[in-house]
Parts: sequence; structure tokens; C-alpha cells
Amino acid sequence: MKYLNLSMLLFWSLLFGHSTFGQNAKNQRIDKNYSIGCWPELGGYVFKISDGGAHGWIAEIQDQGKTSWLGAKKAISDGSNHSIEGAKFMDWRLLTKEEQHQMYLQKDLIGGFAKDYYWSTSENDKKEAFWQDFNSGFQEKAPPRASSYSIRSVREF
Repeated sequence: MKYLNLSMLLFWSLLFGHSTFGQNAKNQRIDKNYSIGCWPELGGYVFKISDGGAHGWIAEIQDQGKTSWLGAKKAISDGSNHSIEGAKFMDWRLLTKEEQHQMYLQKDLIGGFAKDYYWSTSENDKKEAFWQDFNSGFQEKAPPRASSYSIRSVREF
């Protein structure tokens, strides 16, 4: 009986200890202060942070393909288009043109960009969406159905 009680105690400790560990791991991530740089645990490269480093934007470390603006969401939601670290997260999205410009300013640190146009989520009107040239930095708009440009996603923490 003594061994049975110890076994049950060990079982419940492992069961609830694992659950508590998961909560602690989540809390540790939230409480951690990050800096600009590569953070695989967040899925990519932190390129902008809030004061204190508790929140910010992470760029995927590889492109999610090349498609029309209308096809970008589908390409981003496909885990096979992400790095090993990035595929662990499901909250990737296309950047706004402002966020994209911030990413462009750090493109050499983030790495892996083609000398190509990259879609943003910003629209001029129902007929045009904005893109940025990652070779020159120039931003312009184009018809979302007609053009096929590169995609690089971002997520927030």
C-alpha cells in the first residue's frame, strides 16, 4: 500500500507538474525581454520591439513563395512554406506597408531576401495593393490579381 501511494503521488506530480511546467514556460516567454536579433523560439528574426522588449514583430527567416496578392494568405498559412522554427506558429500574416518598410531597413540583418518586389497587406483601393522593392526600397501599388511578387510574413509577440 505504501508503494501504491508513492506511485500515485509520483503519477499525479508528473501529470500536474507537466501542466504547470507548460504554464510556466508560457509565462516565462511573456515575461522575457527580447532584443533585435534571431530568436528561433519565436519563429524568426525580431526586427522591432517595444520599450522593455516584451513585445514586437518577428520576420520569418525565409520567403513564403511568390504569388498574387490574393494568393498570399494561402501561401502564408501553408506550414510547408515556412522555416522549421516558423512552422511551429500559426499566426503569421502579411505586413502593412509601414511594417514592411521597417523590415526593409533591416533586410541585411534578417537575410534571405530576393532582389524582388514583396507584397504588403495595405491597399490603395479595391483595385490596387502596395508592394516594396527590396532592392531599392521603393514602394508602389499594383493590381493584386495581375502581379506575382514575393511574400515574407511577420508575426507579433
